[in-house]
Amino acid sequence: MCITKYARDIIENLHTSIVSVNYEGKITDVNEAMVNVTGIRRKDLIGTDFFGYFTEPSLAQEVCRRVFSEGSILQYHLVLKHINGGKTDVVCDSFVFNGALENKTAIFIVRNINADESAAGKLKKIRESFLNMRQIFRIGNWEFDIVNNKLQWSDEIYTIFEIDPVKFGATYEAFLDAVHPADREAVKSAYENSLKNRTPYEMEHRIVTPSRIVKYVLEDCETFYDSEGAPLRSVGVMQDITDRKQIENMLKESRSRLVEAQHIAHIGNWELDIVENKVIWSNEVYYIYETDPASFGATYADFINAVHPADREAIDSAYKDSVIKKIPCSLDHRILMPDGRVKYVHEYWKTFYDIDGVPVRSAGTVQDITARKQAEEKLRILSSRQQALLAAIPDIIMEVDTNKIYRWANKAGLEFFGDDVCGKSADFYFAGEEKVYDLVNPIFQGDENIVYLESWQKRKDGENRLLAWWCRSLKDGAGNVTGAISSARDITKQKQAEESLKIKSEELTAVNKELESFVTMAAHDLKEPLRGMQVFSQFLLDDYSEKLDATGKDYIRRIALGGKRASMLIDDLLRLSRISRVKNPYSMIDSGKLVKKVLGQLEHFIEKKKAKIKMAGKFPIVFGDDIKLKVVFNNLISNGIIYSDKSNPEIKIKAEDSEKEVRFSVEDNGIGIKEEYFEDIFKMFKRLHSSQEYGGGTGVGLAIVKKIIEEHNGKLWVESEIGKGSIFFFTIPKVLKHPNN
Repeated sequence: MCITKYARDIIENLHTSIVSVNYEGKITDVNEAMVNVTGIRRKDLIGTDFFGYFTEPSLAQEVCRRVFSEGSILQYHLVLKHINGGKTDVVCDSFVFNGALENKTAIFIVRNINADESAAGKLKKIRESFLNMRQIFRIGNWEFDIVNNKLQWSDEIYTIFEIDPVKFGATYEAFLDAVHPADREAVKSAYENSLKNRTPYEMEHRIVTPSRIVKYVLEDCETFYDSEGAPLRSVGVMQDITDRKQIENMLKESRSRLVEAQHIAHIGNWELDIVENKVIWSNEVYYIYETDPASFGATYADFINAVHPADREAIDSAYKDSVIKKIPCSLDHRILMPDGRVKYVHEYWKTFYDIDGVPVRSAGTVQDITARKQAEEKLRILSSRQQALLAAIPDIIMEVDTNKIYRWANKAGLEFFGDDVCGKSADFYFAGEEKVYDLVNPIFQGDENIVYLESWQKRKDGENRLLAWWCRSLKDGAGNVTGAISSARDITKQKQAEESLKIKSEELTAVNKELESFVTMAAHDLKEPLRGMQVFSQFLLDDYSEKLDATGKDYIRRIALGGKRASMLIDDLLRLSRISRVKNPYSMIDSGKLVKKVLGQLEHFIEKKKAKIKMAGKFPIVFGDDIKLKVVFNNLISNGIIYSDKSNPEIKIKAEDSEKEVRFSVEDNGIGIKEEYFEDIFKMFKRLHSSQEYGGGTGVGLAIVKKIIEEHNGKLWVESEIGKGSIFFFTIPKVLKHPNN
């Protein structure tokens, strides 16, 4: 009997014998009074035929049959046998409850009527015992007069429904009104089907009390018929199973949460019946092993076969060893998937033994730790890689705690300071450099900026070396400073090289200044005779023209032209020298206005050549050298007009703004350039035509443009096609660093 401890205590202390009997007539439980009245131990009574303990077994067997058929029998007289041969007159009251027919249980209340008490008292106590039992199990009985539509309920049913008998209509319809609306049709159909098929029925359903409380009841019903088969009356019992249903729902919900928790944590549970060699896996274990429950053999050998071949022997040995030593065991191992993938699982198990110490079953859990193992392997590889990297880095790397004690050093650090550096204070190695050392104090107060400093430090061999340090704070997960990590590089040779370079640079600057002075003087001294050559050549042509033949005149013109070209070349060289030498301040420049100023300066030249100029795109603000950028546009626009074989040259100036730079282009419809010369045209003195063609330039103009664009950290290139024209592109970055800053 499945009852509470409280109810069990009441039953055990009754002087009345209580016996529970199953549908087959076998005793399933007894109280102590039944043990006393028969003289047979409880464990020997359970499982035996109930009717076998009476002087008339066939009569007792009939009582069993009737109680299961009718639902209850009251005050049935029988004679009970004692093991020593004695006999006891008893009165039996019985009722049936719980489950389908094969699961029904009959409760027999067996009262000794030979005791020294009045018959009325005996009957009263029997009835009280019977009522107490019904109250304990919350069981009531009912009878329905089908012919007259009259329904009779026991007091316990009124208690279950929480209905006042006076207010109850006592009809079948009144009963249906108390059934939960969602179950009403099912209850009605079950009863109607039982009448139609002339069969008993049992069902669980809900009822609703007047206070709107929902309860669960288990109902058994059987109908009796007249000689012609017409239904006369139905009788039944009803048990309040609300507490049981709540427990079942709680268990179901708990089971559901357990399954969900197992799935989330990738943990499943299993049990091995050692005696039967049967393995039971939870759904999550099947999910982890990626195995269909229908195809799993469910034996210990099948489990071993699912383990990675390389781990099978170890698992088998560990399990058998734990069983022999009677100790729990846990370990990690691999399992092999059907497609060849390998998973890692963590197993834990414990074995249970019978009273003789023989193992009967093992139970355990299995957790999928593949992700953790993969993460551990990645961390191991990363750690190994970091260790190798730290060992291979030539720079010194040191770690100090908040007390500025060295706690760790890489290979380079140990080689510089010595193997005993860890555990020593950092200020020991900064002796004489206290002011520099104090620069790191802010990072120990939480400053996250990287601190750079240079300090002379003594190497382990005693030599002073200049180290460049980069220091940063270390913090824990809560943001508290735990120390600092620093990297250092020996810059002694670098500093010496910088000093040497500085001296050389100063010397070179002085030489350049002298050279500039020389160039200026030489240019001045060269230009004087060149101007004389041009002037006197013109005088000869003007004043002595009639005395010179054609050849003489040609020679003099060549002399004049050569002087002019030499003068132009000197001017271009001076201009290039000035471009390289002079560093004008950078400023924010409206590129559109700058181009218009250049076009204004070239206005006469443009009109003379009948050129058409077009500006396209939005010209943004750029940062650069206003004077030099004017030279760039001047040279490119002039070249586009000069190197044209059209009567009306066309020039298109365009600006394109992007996130990182501005791209300008100057497009012409001139003679074009062969692709093989795309690089050469930007070289000094490089001309693609003779000095007599296209204005006779010196080949310095594009070299000057390239110099200016490179100074602005931009790029310069050309795209061209012979006979169709050229496009010169150049870029100016959005963020520029001035050459002097």
